[in-house]
Formats: sequence, structure tokens, C-alpha cells
Amino acid sequence: MKQTCGLLLVSVSLLAMGVSTLPLLAQSARYQLSGTRVFLSPRQRSATITITNTGEVPVDFEVSLQQWRQMADGRDELTPAPPNSPELIVFPLILNIPPREARSIRLSRRVPPTATEASYRLLIAELPPPNVQQTQQLQIRFITQHSLPVFIEPSTVQRRGEFVELQVKQGQLAFGLRNTGNVHLQTLSILVSGLNSEGRSIFEKKLDSVYILPGVTRSFSAVALPQENCGAVQRLEIRLENPANPLSTSVPTSGGVCR
Repeated sequence: MKQTCGLLLVSVSLLAMGVSTLPLLAQSARYQLSGTRVFLSPRQRSATITITNTGEVPVDFEVSLQQWRQMADGRDELTPAPPNSPELIVFPLILNIPPREARSIRLSRRVPPTATEASYRLLIAELPPPNVQQTQQLQIRFITQHSLPVFIEPSTVQRRGEFVELQVKQGQLAFGLRNTGNVHLQTLSILVSGLNSEGRSIFEKKLDSVYILPGVTRSFSAVALPQENCGAVQRLEIRLENPANPLSTSVPTSGGVCR
């Protein structure tokens, strides 16, 4: 957090933090991004993300490219891609956007697709405004950073996955979702349903959307199951809600799912 000439710069992750008892004037840049993900297919060598400044003050951005990998347990690992990356070029790296104007970021693939999808994160960070004027009021400016997935698809797409290591214990569910294909899996949601002996639903619980890169198993542990009528649950059904790659499995729970 940095204070300069009466302007307090606050990351969006710090919005709940109390900063001062002085009169406050909240500020935030107004802009729109043309997309939230980038796909480069074998037939598509380039793509653009356009940022439109819809406000009345200039907005500056810094752009960087990160190689995106996932650990064996599904945790994300980001490392800076070299400026002269042999696989992907991003330009420009600094954008100055006047009010009511737009600028584009161009991504270009330099090499043919490989057997497995390549994944990156495009980081678009709003920069602090220059030349801040002194004021008696303490102004707050919310600084944001966007992290957009970038995927370079292989020549042949194999989208596969499987549920593994399912376990129910003391009212909690644990399982893994393994990506056995050569492109990422995105779970729009994972739906966990508790069914009685007649197959009727007693409860449904949705888990958050996640990305799972090729060859990675994402673990879901200590998923708390609803306890209302928990003794009547005879089977859990787990379903990946994704039209491009529907997956489902079930677990018998003859003793219920109570804690």
C-alpha cells in the first residue's frame, strides 16, 4: 500500500482494510476488457484483447506473460515468460489509454502446435496514475490486476478425465479429478448429489469452477456434506457439469453421510 500526495493506492484484495478517519474520496478507473480467455487453435496464429477506457481520465496498464503450470496436487505455478519467448509474443507491454478510447494487446504464436496444450497467464495490471495533485481529502484509488488464461491448442484435441480416490468419512467427501487428456479441463461446476434408496435427491451441493491442466490431478478434500436427513443418503453422485466433457461417478453410502 502506497500513499502519495493525498492519494492512497489500494489493491482490490485489500478493500476491507480500514485506512483513515480523514474524509475519503473513492476513485476507480472505468474500463472494459473484450474477453477473459484467449484460445489459439492450430489454424489461428494470433488473437487480441482490447481494453476500452469508458471513463473521463487516462488509464495506464502494464502487460506481462507468465508460463502457467500446475503442481501434482493442482496448485498453480506461474513463472515469467522471457520477453523473446520462442512460443508466444505479446505486444505492447505498456498501454496508455486516453478517455473514451481503446487499445489492443496482440498475442502471436511463433511455432506450430505441440502434442500437448501449452498454457499461459496474461497479466494486465493497472498502473498508478501519474502527476497526482495535492488535496485536503484523502483519495482512494483501487488498483486492479487481471489474470487471463491463454491456451495454445494441440493439433489433435483429446479431452478426457476421471474421478479418482473417492472417500466419504465423518460427513465429509474427498476425491480427485484427474486430467488424462492433452488439453485443460474446466469445471463449470462439480455437482455433488445425495440420493436415497429410491434414487431421489436429498441434497445437492455445487463446488467452485476450476481449471485442471493436462496430466494433473486436482484434489478436493474435506468437502462438508449437508447434514439434514444425512442418515437417509444411500449414494453420492458426483457430476462434472461441462457440456464439452461430461463426467460422473457415484459412491455407495449405505450407512449415511452423518458426522
